[in-house]
Amino acid sequence: MHISCTFRLNLLLGYLLVISKLIEGHRILYHKRQNDNSTHVTSIFAFGDSYTDNGSLTEFYKDPKSNISESSLHPQTTKALKRSSDGPLWIEYLSIIMNDADLYDFARSGATVNNTLIPRGTQDMNTQVQYYLDTSYLASKPKNDSVYFLWSGVNDMNDLFAKYPTNSKKQRDILDGIMTSISSDIDHLYHAGAKYVMLLGLIPLEELPMYHTVSSSTRTRLVNLIEDYNNRLVNVVKSYRRSVIMPYFFDTNGLFKELFTKQQLQFNSEFHCQAATNCGDYIWWDKLHPSTKTHQQIATAIYANLLKLGWQ
Repeated sequence: MHISCTFRLNLLLGYLLVISKLIEGHRILYHKRQNDNSTHVTSIFAFGDSYTDNGSLTEFYKDPKSNISESSLHPQTTKALKRSSDGPLWIEYLSIIMNDADLYDFARSGATVNNTLIPRGTQDMNTQVQYYLDTSYLASKPKNDSVYFLWSGVNDMNDLFAKYPTNSKKQRDILDGIMTSISSDIDHLYHAGAKYVMLLGLIPLEELPMYHTVSSSTRTRLVNLIEDYNNRLVNVVKSYRRSVIMPYFFDTNGLFKELFTKQQLQFNSEFHCQAATNCGDYIWWDKLHPSTKTHQQIATAIYANLLKLGWQ
């Protein structure tokens, strides 16, 4: 499959830029496995929101009984790309790094973890996982060469914070429900044979341009909410420690604080890319979404940790 030299060169440069920061691999909870420098992963399954949705399965969602075309599994050939960024998303960069693995991108822009908790008008992550399970020819695929990624919560926390901005019982009850739903998604994937499942934590939402003008007290409450959400994800992972299944947590929040200085985050929270077609070094594409360069750095970090996990 043809991939432009420029695309590969940019990918390599991005990899070299951050790999030195990631070698210690402490952003992820895991049991040590044999390390290797190669991967045999042939399929990636992704669930989440606009941070992950590249639009490649738009036709599938119109008719979930239809087969997913081979061309839609690769960003170079899919006919229905629609991204909330100025270029490829992290999951697309990751699929290329992993030997152009087939990418089944079930994520949906605007999605939450569960619409019964945080109502939205699109398929939530719980439904996305169910769509995968209901697609028999996909659910029956061999799992030893597949990795599953669940990354959601941005819309959940934005909506939850707008409705319940303080640490109230209602806020905590919804957080409890979200974690229960995520655990259910993990259980369903593992019962279907999935072996490698990774949860991505929330980025520091307080650094988003959409929150640039909020008061310091509001910002502090948001920081506390995001910290609570990520700690709960860690606890979800820990709850499987004595079972035969073991998901993993990737600390995207910590990654951002390593990749970018406080000065960079502060500047970019005020001046973003205005949804332009080429964001250069900007962190954010618009008030809510990362630029493609930021996505590239996320992908490189995740791949470095996948190698350390020995998911081979």
